Amino acid sequence: MKKMKLFIVIAAVLFYPLFVCGHETKKTEFPFFLYRDYGVSGSVHYSPSGWMGHQYSLRLWGNCRENPYSGQTCIKIVYDPSIVDSKKSWAGIYWLHPANNWGIVPDAGYNLTGAVKFVFHACGAKGDEIINFFIGGVTGKHGDSGSSGTLPVTLKPKWQKFEIKLDAVNLTNIIGGFGFSVAKEFNPEKIVFYLDDMYYEGREGQKKEAADPEAKSGPAGPKTKPADEKGRLLRYLSSVESRNTGLYESYQNTACSIEDMRFISEIPLMRTENGYLDNLGFLYDNALCLMALMDTGELAKAEKLLEVFQDNFFMNKNGLSGLYNAYYIGNHDYFFYTKPEKYNLLVMGLDGNRIYFKSNIFIGLAAQYHYSYTSSPAFLDFIMKIYRWTEKIRCIVLPNETDGPLAMGYGPGLEAERIFLTENILDHYAFLKILITMMETGDKNVVSAAERNNVSLEAVEQKRNNILYWIKYEAFNERGTFNRGATGPDVNGDYAIDTVEALDVNTAGILALGPQELMNIGTDPYSLMETIEKKFKVSVKVKGQTYSGFDFTTTLGYHLKRSRPMIWWEGTAQMCLCCRIMAQYASSQGQADLAEQYNRKYRFYLKQMDLFSRNAVRSPWTALPYVSELVDKNTILYSFNDLWSIPRGRTDQNAVTGKKEPRYVISLSSTLWRYFAATGLNPLLFFPR
Repeated sequence: MKKMKLFIVIAAVLFYPLFVCGHETKKTEFPFFLYRDYGVSGSVHYSPSGWMGHQYSLRLWGNCRENPYSGQTCIKIVYDPSIVDSKKSWAGIYWLHPANNWGIVPDAGYNLTGAVKFVFHACGAKGDEIINFFIGGVTGKHGDSGSSGTLPVTLKPKWQKFEIKLDAVNLTNIIGGFGFSVAKEFNPEKIVFYLDDMYYEGREGQKKEAADPEAKSGPAGPKTKPADEKGRLLRYLSSVESRNTGLYESYQNTACSIEDMRFISEIPLMRTENGYLDNLGFLYDNALCLMALMDTGELAKAEKLLEVFQDNFFMNKNGLSGLYNAYYIGNHDYFFYTKPEKYNLLVMGLDGNRIYFKSNIFIGLAAQYHYSYTSSPAFLDFIMKIYRWTEKIRCIVLPNETDGPLAMGYGPGLEAERIFLTENILDHYAFLKILITMMETGDKNVVSAAERNNVSLEAVEQKRNNILYWIKYEAFNERGTFNRGATGPDVNGDYAIDTVEALDVNTAGILALGPQELMNIGTDPYSLMETIEKKFKVSVKVKGQTYSGFDFTTTLGYHLKRSRPMIWWEGTAQMCLCCRIMAQYASSQGQADLAEQYNRKYRFYLKQMDLFSRNAVRSPWTALPYVSELVDKNTILYSFNDLWSIPRGRTDQNAVTGKKEPRYVISLSSTLWRYFAATGLNPLLFFPR
């Protein structure tokens, strides 16, 4: 048993006399977080910039993902006494405000009057790490108004909650919000410890949601209001937003295997200590982000990002126009980002020069949503130019010799020029339908933009009708679902129908066409919903609990190496939104009982997503992974029979158990579609609600 005693070198800090500053800084609302989660707005105050003693013996990571107490990140600290200067056998760090302020900046601290204690959580990698923690005590002409501390604490290899009482402390001006010190005397060997959820608590007590909005919402799942949904989504988006490019990171916790390293060894931008997918913002995901940002009131941020995409859309790409499938977000140390002369220039990411139709048309849908949200003409020309851009993409020629559905995309050597996906075609239908609605309003700004870009209402209507014809006679099959698409033409000019059944094609049919339009083309939406549930619904057991959701495809579409079902959370969220839409439609048709059935299903699937996020992922933002499977870096798992593989997760050592465990790959698109389902926002409608 290690002997417990005070660090002599810290005594002056702990017992620094209290005094009252002559100014009054702005009072603070509680709980006031010193650290909650890396990159989350409002969750980090003070800067760990006050390094003391032999600072080279310390290392600190503020975005460590190794078994955080809550959320996605925690603080990891390593102290290595083997490199300690014999004259300085201790080290420590102060969280200061502003950074590097050792009492030299007047009126700089936070007024924390009303706080009764400082709460923090700590965990040792092995146990028996002896650390000293304290509040305030920074000297200097404009130093702290008070201080408090603890005796040295011996950590355990599991998370513990600690409190520093502040009842008798003058908190009118605190610039040293928190600090710790370690000494070679008590830690003769290298130690690792973790910190998380550090905050000042007021007299009224900590608000439940502020600490962990999902942690204790009960077995029935969280009961949230629209404001709660928006707040959580914005906190999540803040954690994946690039500070360099404004793009949003599509995946987190992805793996990088030996095979991947061979692939990326010559591409410095893709090198990462994690997976190479972690540094990418896929265009489709970011288009969804644009809609979510506008829906949550972040209009200025959405407009700035739309401007970026608008600028990059028309940049020459070896004779091509349009936006690439993915871009580097440029957030990490390994990304050697040089700010170009034109600020809005993005760096091409994975998939090289692939330009996919779906992701580009979703940018168009986001621009249309901006108009429906603001009535602003800012992006009307962009919308019209995207329409004209679609005319350059290869299409299926219909029997009446007019242009029909468009191909998956284009680019050098891209097979997608011969692939026609029903899902993409339905997205295109939605874009055309919304454009017609905009032009029929008679808005002079819309009319002027159409005239400038030579876009006629008659031409748009013709294209819309052609796509609807193909959907009616080619896309829907006798099995009661949509075909995945078509491939061709062959030497005779014929197209082969892809009969593999896919979930997203069928949910897109409901979201893009709507129940009434489905009725109009002879497809019963009630029957379609019943068939989707019958064919795609699956149940899986994760960590002893069973969850229900929807798979990518039916068992007939499984790859030979996939023997078991898995829940695809983005598709499940889309299906959840479909239930909500069908409930509204049934109610409008006077079928109250049927409407309540769909409402029950809607609530059930939303609850399944939230339970999985809280219990399996432990996300404070209701963030969802890509799939329900924990796919480690050495496992390749396919969603379909045509080698569409699932992103693999990092395998990290659990700081508590010491075992190596795979991480869930957090998906931006899954999380955004869950938000759309919870709030009723349909990205494929003109007025989404």
